[in-house]
Amino acid sequence: MYDVPKNSLVSAIDEVLALFGLYDRRSDKVKTYSGGMKRRINIAVALLHKPKILFMDEPTVGIDPQSRNMIFEVVEKLHHDGMTIVYTTHYMEEAERFCDRI
Repeated sequence: MYDVPKNSLVSAIDEVLALFGLYDRRSDKVKTYSGGMKRRINIAVALLHKPKILFMDEPTVGIDPQSRNMIFEVVEKLHHDGMTIVYTTHYMEEAERFCDRI
């Protein structure tokens, strides 16, 4: 869909799996993942084509603290690397932590 060259796609997959702490589970079926792991893999898939803007709609609702912290770390890294992130949340501490503008 995004016309990512196959040779770039393989390295991009490894990169996002490592970023989200899922590289060791790369051979496992997603249906065996926990809810938090599934949320992380969904975000990882959205990053494969290296978008300039990422829209995130309440990415931490209903997940375990480990996955929540992993998502926080990734959002901060992506922002630091220059990506624009549109982030919706009902948790004010998340909005205050991430947002330049609310």
